[in-house]
Amino acid sequence: MSQPWSTTDYVELHCHSCYSLLDGTSPPDELVARAADLGMDTLALTDHDALYGAVPFVTAARARGIRPILGAELTLESGAHLTMLVESEIGWRNLCSLISRARMRAPKGQAKLAWADLDGHTDGLLCLSGCRQGPIASALLAWDRTAAFRRARRLRDLFGPDRFWIEIQQHLRKDDALLADSLVSLARHLQLGYVATNNVHYARRDGQPLQDVLIAIRQRASLDAAGPALRPNSEYYLKTGARLLPLFSAYPDALINSRRIAERCTFQLRYGLQDLPAFPAPDGLSAAAYLARLCEQSLPWRYRDPPERVCAQLRYELAVIARAGLANYFLIVWDIVRFARTH
Repeated sequence: MSQPWSTTDYVELHCHSCYSLLDGTSPPDELVARAADLGMDTLALTDHDALYGAVPFVTAARARGIRPILGAELTLESGAHLTMLVESEIGWRNLCSLISRARMRAPKGQAKLAWADLDGHTDGLLCLSGCRQGPIASALLAWDRTAAFRRARRLRDLFGPDRFWIEIQQHLRKDDALLADSLVSLARHLQLGYVATNNVHYARRDGQPLQDVLIAIRQRASLDAAGPALRPNSEYYLKTGARLLPLFSAYPDALINSRRIAERCTFQLRYGLQDLPAFPAPDGLSAAAYLARLCEQSLPWRYRDPPERVCAQLRYELAVIARAGLANYFLIVWDIVRFARTH
């Protein structure tokens, strides 16, 4: 028997901002403002293979009293998508690592994550099976149930049955209901949870025309020629649980489960002065003293006989860096540049 439904139970866990380049249309603060207008208390941001929008999203969410959940939609080598949500600090580190690996394997602006990259990098992450382009949904749409079950088992083994969820969506496409039925059937057979998302790409319904233009630009085609790549309707906007309930009347638990997943995502992004390792300055020197020594040793390389005005300027700038507590940061950057030059 399904549990009692409350309109506050639903949390959008699959949401793209304009930082999903040439796909999402709304800036993070616009998505947050719309969520606040709709009475939502939590929202996730899952841009394509990127975390560019994390800081503006978190900043806007905190200002509006909305709890932000961070994640990303990762692109596998096959082109299939997986939705990742950050559960903890180690999950944030693993997600950053996975995005870096995917970006390094593809031309600039693209990403290709190998299945092998997931090994050892799933701790602290919750994985949803993705949209229609997910590895499981795409197999079911191709009538390949064997592949769908094989991929679901693989993801279950990688993340564990408590951190992998089958994702279902309903955008009023002709085969959405059948696909959702098949996905829920698979989830039940493998004893996995399932959750509803709306794969948001714009804050309000009227954002669709702009998204069409962005996709056409990405395809390097006119709007007419880009037709097959465009989404078929304007249902990919931020919706409340009350709006989605009629679409998931057969599976109300899928909406309730979004809240359960959201409550597990406790990671809080910190930003400002970074938490950096302490640079190992020699001879017991402080970071500021060692930075001063390095600068004084390097000054003759810039000026054969440094004039007093240059020495005074150096002393002034080092004092500013010391007062700001940034000497350790400068040493770390110097060390990275030194390594790059020698390698």
